[in-house]
Amino acid sequence: MCKERSRRMRILTERPHLRNPSINIMMKATVGASFNLSRFEETIRKLRQVHPLITSNIKTDKIGNAYYQCGEVKKNDFTIVEKSTWLNVAEREKDHYFNLDTDPLVRYFVFQKQDDFDLLIVAHHLLGDGLAIFNLLKDFSLIYFGAEVPVHNQRLIQGINDFPKSAKSSMMMDLLIKKWNRDWRKHPDIYSQSEFRLLHSEFVQEHKSALLTSDISRGKLFILIKNCHKYRVSVNDALTTALILAQQKHHPKLANEQQEIAIPINIRGELKFNPVDSLGNFASAITIKAKLDDTRSFWENAKIIRKDIQRKTSSDKKRWVLMNLYARMDPNLIDSLYFTAYGNDANKTSFKVAKMLGLTGNPQVTGLSNLGRVNDFTENKYLYDCFFFPPKVPNAAFTIGVITLQNSLTLGVTFDEQAVGYLSAKQIVETMVNYLISE
Repeated sequence: MCKERSRRMRILTERPHLRNPSINIMMKATVGASFNLSRFEETIRKLRQVHPLITSNIKTDKIGNAYYQCGEVKKNDFTIVEKSTWLNVAEREKDHYFNLDTDPLVRYFVFQKQDDFDLLIVAHHLLGDGLAIFNLLKDFSLIYFGAEVPVHNQRLIQGINDFPKSAKSSMMMDLLIKKWNRDWRKHPDIYSQSEFRLLHSEFVQEHKSALLTSDISRGKLFILIKNCHKYRVSVNDALTTALILAQQKHHPKLANEQQEIAIPINIRGELKFNPVDSLGNFASAITIKAKLDDTRSFWENAKIIRKDIQRKTSSDKKRWVLMNLYARMDPNLIDSLYFTAYGNDANKTSFKVAKMLGLTGNPQVTGLSNLGRVNDFTENKYLYDCFFFPPKVPNAAFTIGVITLQNSLTLGVTFDEQAVGYLSAKQIVETMVNYLISE
């Protein structure tokens, strides 16, 4: 467990998050009780005990290996906001720079109301993926309402031996990664936190983004679920279909082109250890490419997308490509990809790999991260009105986070203002919702 001051855990498959300039993950929920400062502070104190990774900062050794160092961060970073809305604060915080040498990996913002309060969590992606951050939010609510929550046995992926046998990568992929590492080590670079701060600042200035929200509640959500059962597709299939069709209609650059949709995949149940409800990143991803015929019915298109997604998710090798890639690549090469794509690094190997991974060029990819229905436990009755904003990965023009809680499905949207624009983004989201609740 990550509780002793000397305990450190190596950053392995989380390494792409270390020097990524667009990496904050946000989640907001309404807590169904009045706000009490001392009760809140005690909850945060206990939360640090339940999730010791919260007390970590990041250390890097001389050869560039990075670690979570538990017990280093003593302070809590929370703010009681009086003259702003949670969405306005989220707009600002999505680009917040975390000094990984000293800062907590999570920030809390409280917005008091008459009978309840909104809580906005802003976390560095190194702390966890979307489900992990929801677990943090869930445990906050349980502790705030007086429940005893056990300390989680924090464990992270520490090597390919934690992967299932079926996830073994191909010989061709192994040889390619070895070549990348070998070529990279001829002219390696190790980047400091101060160098990353400059990269982050330049990236934020050059890649402006904004937020939107939408929701499908109660009766309309019932229509969506009923139709998904009727046409034998999942809600995620329907979301992906609606997104593709809406972008074809309102995104001029995508009207006549195949779209590339990146979809995270939860791998917790496939690992050789059980992460339970601990923090950390336990998600791989697949991508599909599709252009749909809008003369077909929405649900016929959804069946087509379902087959495309199943084709990828049914293959262990395809589901585990990213995890194998990041577990085997030289960690400093992973860092350099961002300095090559968005900074001034001219390393040829780094540029070649960044281009192959789609990090260079104009933002084109769309990210869709659906956490699914998360309130299948009675303890969560005091959380509602929840929104999830996954990080807008640098090569994404449009990223949507979806979460279903208390009979409400919500969309948290982050979009590149230059690549998409506010009007197009708003039209895409509205059209998505209309597709989803269509009969």
